[in-house]
Amino acid sequence: LLESFYKYLNPNEIIFCTEVLLKTVYESDTIISNKAVLGLGFLSKSLDLVQFEKILNNLKFNSFKNNLISLNVLISLIKNNPKLSANFFSYLWKKINENLLIDEIHNCNDDFDKQQECEEIRNESLNLLIAMIDKFDNDLVEPYVDECLNISSVFVSYDPYKDGDEEEDDELSDEFNDYSEDEDEQEDYGEDDDSEGLSWKLRRASVRLISVLLENYPMILPKIYKHSFNNLVKQLNEKNKIVLFELVKCCTQIFKFTSKNGSYYTNKFLNSIKESSNTSTSSIAFSPSKRRSSDVSMMIVSEDDQDGDPLNSLFSQLDLIYDLSIKNLIISKHLNDFPSIYSFYIELLVCTDGAITEGNI
Repeated sequence: LLESFYKYLNPNEIIFCTEVLLKTVYESDTIISNKAVLGLGFLSKSLDLVQFEKILNNLKFNSFKNNLISLNVLISLIKNNPKLSANFFSYLWKKINENLLIDEIHNCNDDFDKQQECEEIRNESLNLLIAMIDKFDNDLVEPYVDECLNISSVFVSYDPYKDGDEEEDDELSDEFNDYSEDEDEQEDYGEDDDSEGLSWKLRRASVRLISVLLENYPMILPKIYKHSFNNLVKQLNEKNKIVLFELVKCCTQIFKFTSKNGSYYTNKFLNSIKESSNTSTSSIAFSPSKRRSSDVSMMIVSEDDQDGDPLNSLFSQLDLIYDLSIKNLIISKHLNDFPSIYSFYIELLVCTDGAITEGNI
C-alpha cells in the first residue's frame, strides 16, 4: 500500500504511519520488521526535512539487533530518498565509522557467535557506505573517497580465523590436486566451510565498494592501482566462490576502465583539451555514470599525483594476474561461470593489446 499510495497520504497519515513503522521495525519478528523497513523507505518519499530527521532521531543504536535494524533503515531511506538523506551526510558517516569498529579489527572475540554479530554489523555498515556513494551527488562524497579506499583495504582480505599455517595448507592442497585423477572429485576446500563465519561478506562488500567508487569516480583509477589493486589480485586465490566472482567482476571493470578507450584516458584527454583551450573547469567530464563539475578537479589532481600510470601499473602485475587467475578460475568447477571468466580475460587482453606473459601462453 505504501509503495503504491505514499504520495496520497495527508500529513496526519504520514505521522501515524511513521510512528507505527518505527515501532514495528524494533518490536516485530524478522520478516515483519524487514517489511516495515521497506515501508519506511517508501514513506520517506513523502517526508519533509523535519519528518525525516524525526526518523533518524528515533533510531536505536543500543544493541546488536537494534544496530542491525537501524543500519537497514538508513540504507532503505537512502535508496528511496537520496536527496533528503544527503542533508544528513555527517550523521551517516559517523554511524558508519562507529559500527565498522576498525580499531577492533585485530581483536577476534573468543565467543564465535559474538564475533559473527560484529561481522553482520560491519557488513551492513559497508552496505550503507556503498549506498551513499552510489546515490549521493559526487560533490558531497568526493572529500571522503580516499577514506573509502582505506576502509576497503582493511576488509578486502579480512578473515579473523586465518591462521599462520594457511600457506602450508595451500601447498598440501596443491599437492593433492596434482595427484588427483578427476578434479571434479576433489574436495572443495573452504568454499562451503562455515569455519570462517561471515567474514566472507565483508570481503565481498569491500570489493563492491571499490567497484562503486570506480564507477562514480573513474579518475581515481591510479589510486586504486596504487593502494588496492595488488591486494585484489592476490585475493584471486579466494576460496569462497561468491567473493571470488565479485573479485572477477571488479577486476574486469578495472581492466575496462584501464583501456586506452576507457573512462580514465578519455577523461584525461578531454581535460587536456579543456586546459589547452582555456575553457572553464566547471565543464562536465565524460563518464559512463553521473558526472559533475567535481570530476574536473579530480582529473587535475590525478594528473599531478605520483600514483603512476594505470596501464603501466597493470603491466607490472600481469604475471601475477595470469598465474593466480589460471590456477583458480580455469578449473572445471567454474564451468557454469564461463561468461564472467571470458569477460575477465577479454577485457584484460583488450587493455593490454593482447599481451600474454611467456609462461602463461
